[in-house]
Amino acid sequence: MEQNSLAQLPDQLVELAALAARLKAERKDFSEAATGMTFIEPILATLGWTGPDDVRPEYPVPGGTHLDYALIEDAKPVLCLEAKALRHSLDNQTFVDQVISYGTKVGVRWCVLTNGLDWRIFKSDAPPADQECVAEASLHQATGLQSAKRVAATLTHLSKESVTGGSLDEWGKRKFADSAIRRAVNRLLPKSPEELVRLVQDELCEEMASSEIDDSLARLRADFPQEAQTPFSVEDHTQGKPKKIVDMFLELDRRLRAFGPDVERVIRQEWIKYEAETSFATLTLQQTKLVMYVSLPLDESPHPEGLALKDVSAVGKLGVGDTKVAIFAESDVDGAEQIARASYEKSPRPE
Repeated sequence: MEQNSLAQLPDQLVELAALAARLKAERKDFSEAATGMTFIEPILATLGWTGPDDVRPEYPVPGGTHLDYALIEDAKPVLCLEAKALRHSLDNQTFVDQVISYGTKVGVRWCVLTNGLDWRIFKSDAPPADQECVAEASLHQATGLQSAKRVAATLTHLSKESVTGGSLDEWGKRKFADSAIRRAVNRLLPKSPEELVRLVQDELCEEMASSEIDDSLARLRADFPQEAQTPFSVEDHTQGKPKKIVDMFLELDRRLRAFGPDVERVIRQEWIKYEAETSFATLTLQQTKLVMYVSLPLDESPHPEGLALKDVSAVGKLGVGDTKVAIFAESDVDGAEQIARASYEKSPRPE
């Protein structure tokens, strides 16, 4: 029965994404309770969490607080879910600390923070240095059935069958290992290859077997260049930039990374690149604007009203791509996302 329900998940996500877009266009606000009833609870039901024995709203947490939703198996919580109103950004560190704290107090490893559209998974028993988002899915990308299937593929790991059968734990541990080791490797580059496994093991806050590190490095190998490079961070690009530019970048960055679970962000000294199999967009931050390059010919790109696009296929540039997009104002972000999505959708996918 659950498999039949899960088969409907991509269609459901497309409908909910369209509803969210309509609410935004109509400037309608949704409370946390309305977000839960309209977006979160229907998705949970499709994932197999269907009744009062499965879902406990306002689950008591030691210390006198309450978790928005505890997902239950054999009368015990197996997944913590903290809900926020539709309008709220999940980038608020207070929200992240809150859901991780609830998971720790309740004794549940995997925690979910969601505003109905963005779903982020955290590992509550990770050391503080590694308490970053392990995986995320966003309905912002569910604009068509194919993209919705990619979102559904991640959300399916939160299904009752996956959680209670141990699949979430196995998948989540692999995702956590990849994220933690990626951060460790970024900190350790450049180092000679023969030192890498030992250095990664020393750098990690959580003890991992050499075999786990070997397996994770094999999965991550394609993410790292053969030549040693100095690692850079988002802060290297935002430092000294006006708040308006930083805010625009953070919003566009969030949207680009939410296109699909296959999106990787690569940070270099000159630019920030987004790729899925191949690069589909790069961003640079300037004092008065963001500049985005997309791997899409100018004549194949959408042309949102008010955005300045330029064909740069025959000229040198810092970014990777054929079309340059100048983003001056917050109102330009929607159009920039539309162009980047078209480039992402055209990116080749493995058969």
